[in-house]
Amino acid sequence: MRYTVAVAFCLLGAGAARSQAPDPDIFLVSLARSGDRITVTAARNLTSRPGYDNQPNWSRDGTTLFFTSQREDAQ
Repeated sequence: MRYTVAVAFCLLGAGAARSQAPDPDIFLVSLARSGDRITVTAARNLTSRPGYDNQPNWSRDGTTLFFTSQREDAQ
């Protein structure tokens, strides 16, 4: 059984200041299940850029991915 999911990851550098907000990215991955084991493959970064990208959510028909993004003065 194979699924495609979107996940958000916060990647912090070792020297990141505590008061600085992280720059999370959204990845599209494939999940394959074999018995009790789940394998993650084909990870692709959809929002590789500085800034806030998070809260991914699929449309009901599964054809569109919505997410929150903060870009300069707009969110």
